[in-house]
Amino acid sequence: MFLRMFRADAAREQRGRCAYCGGPMAPGEITADHITPRKRGGTTKRENIAACCAPCNRAKGSMTTKAFMKAIQSPPPKARLSIHLAHFRYRLWRRTWEACARIERLAGL
Repeated sequence: MFLRMFRADAAREQRGRCAYCGGPMAPGEITADHITPRKRGGTTKRENIAACCAPCNRAKGSMTTKAFMKAIQSPPPKARLSIHLAHFRYRLWRRTWEACARIERLAGL
């Protein structure tokens, strides 16, 4: 019950974007991820919950957020396929949001 509320709060704060790749998430696609994994001593409290897409949640597994972000920003050559796919989504959405912001600035919005 609390996890659902925390997930909804996190999704609202993140404006419906994945905490890791930045991609938009439909309401039914949002998953809750422990920023510090429970396996590494993390708790199920609001400050330790991020909303993310299911592929990023599965790819992150029990990695820390810092390690996962490092991996998807510059994946090592022998990284799992899921890490490379998360890297692709990260680059795609980061560039999409940057292009949208640039267009808004040029249009004076």
